[in-house]
This record gives sequence, C-alpha cells and structure tokens, in this order.
Amino acid sequence: MSNKNEDWEEFIKGVKPLNKANKITPEKKKDYPIKLRNNIDIDSDKELFVQSNLSKSIKSNQLPEKNFKRKIQSGIIKIDATLDLHGKKYKESKEEVYDFIKKNFFKKKRLLLIITGKGKRLGVEDGWQGSGVLMEDLPKWLSFEKLNENILWFEDAPFSKGGRGAKLIYLRKFKE
Repeated sequence: MSNKNEDWEEFIKGVKPLNKANKITPEKKKDYPIKLRNNIDIDSDKELFVQSNLSKSIKSNQLPEKNFKRKIQSGIIKIDATLDLHGKKYKESKEEVYDFIKKNFFKKKRLLLIITGKGKRLGVEDGWQGSGVLMEDLPKWLSFEKLNENILWFEDAPFSKGGRGAKLIYLRKFKE
C-alpha cells in the first residue's frame, strides 16, 4: 500500500502545471440589438396577434427548392434556430412564437424549427394519435397576417427532426 503512495509521490514531482496565460477561451456570441424600420410597430402587432382568435390556416406547399426537405433531413441544410414549446401555456407559447419569428427574421436567419410536441396521447381505439392544442393551432398562428408576411413556407418537420410534433418554417429574405 505504501509502495503505491511512494510511486504516486514520485510521479507528481515530474508534473508541471499548465500556464494559465496560454489558455484559449472561446469568445461569447454577442446578441446585437435589432434595428427596425421606422414604420414597424412590433409591440402593437404582437398584442394584436396574442389577442386574435385565428380560425383558418393557410399552408404554403411551395418548397423553396426541389429537394429541400431531403437536404434538411440529410444535414446539408442546417436549421438556424429552434424553439421548444413543451410544457408552455397557450398564451405564453403564442407570444414566444411571435417573438421567435420576428427576432430571427431581423437576424437574417431563414430556417427555423418549432417543436410543439404531439400533445395528449389517445387510446388504442383512436390509433394512438396525439391531440395537441399547440400542434393544431401553430399553423393558424403562422398564418397571421403580420407573421405570414415574413414566412415563405412552413410544413411538418421530417421524422428525424420531430415529425408531426414539430414544424419547419422557412423565412423570407430580410430586406433593409
């Protein structure tokens, strides 16, 4: 037993500590303020969006490219930002979706993923389908006029990215 301790003490004598001055620390990404055009009033649009009760959903089936979904699935095209709404309340989720899309539009990010989850599971007689309130209402929110002007296309995510429990959103190019 003491032989191991002696060996360890002998080993430690030859160890030199690292020089702290030579350590490389990664730079933190800065969150730049969003510059808005003069005629945009985001707060009033957001309030209008949160208070609105949207009944219809408009879904754009026009993909930006021929093999766009395949490129996303294979990892050639990367998702720029993700929002997870699991465990969030309805109104809170609605506000977060609005802020998330507007913020990423002004940051010039184009491909977004919003994860709603599939919701409450039903029994065997219903085919184990989920019935999620957020999952069903997210397309209606995305069809809201003030959000839809920034959205080029949205659709269920590929199975590897969440399937029916998530939506891929492709934003229009930001023009200053």
